[in-house]
Amino acid sequence: MTKSTKAMKRPDVARERKEPLRRGICALRKVSVAELEQIARERIARGEAMRPIEPSVKLVAAQIRDRVQRDGFAVVRELVPTTLVDELRRQVYAAVARGGLEHRARGDASAFHLAHVPADLIKFNSRAFVARLASGRPFRALVDHALKALRPVTGPAWPIQAEHGRWLRLGMPRGLNRRMPPHQDIFYLPGSEKFMTVWMPLHHCPRGLGGLRVVPRSHLHGAFFHDGKNGVPVRGARLTWKSFDLEVGDAIIFDRHLLHASGINRSKNQVRFSFDFRLAML
Repeated sequence: MTKSTKAMKRPDVARERKEPLRRGICALRKVSVAELEQIARERIARGEAMRPIEPSVKLVAAQIRDRVQRDGFAVVRELVPTTLVDELRRQVYAAVARGGLEHRARGDASAFHLAHVPADLIKFNSRAFVARLASGRPFRALVDHALKALRPVTGPAWPIQAEHGRWLRLGMPRGLNRRMPPHQDIFYLPGSEKFMTVWMPLHHCPRGLGGLRVVPRSHLHGAFFHDGKNGVPVRGARLTWKSFDLEVGDAIIFDRHLLHASGINRSKNQVRFSFDFRLAML
């Protein structure tokens, strides 16, 4: 653990320096092209030729557990059926349209393009909205399926019902709305003994739509100092951020101590929708 990382656990030192994580957290293990090709050949031989590298729930659960323990996260392809996500997405889009965002139809039926970008952004991500969404059948069916699929990975687990236990999030085009700053989920649920977060997009979500960004292996250093809602002050830090191209049904599961943030939606008029929930574990 570096000296600057230790300082982050002391709020007084972190405030004085104002440049925590200057030296970064840790370097990812380098993987050669030959190793990647060998992994692909082995998966093809097993009949598991999905998108390379990231594990699927069709793979051995131990591989996903090892990935989360080592890197703090794992991208799990096809965690839930697309039909469950489609049903939840339709419910969300209908609610958002009632809130004032006008949808422009495009070739991709799963995408929500704005007919115009409003000057004042609506605030539908309120506690009441999320509570109504979470009590509906589409959300409960999706979470129940994810729970069963992840049971070999997490062991006995159940959804956290607290205020910060579940969220629906949107990233407005051109980076117009406030993004989630770098933070750890443990900051918002400090009383929870052990939990894991599941993050999923409601549609095809390439990197340019501003999905989840993570700092691999940052979970190994415990809790960092948070400047309230501004998150972990990382200005000047040399961090290795990683983001992903995700499809409907894919998910990112990650440790409560993993440093993560939302990216910038660089599209012209497409809104990025995602939701996340937390699973308490024994």
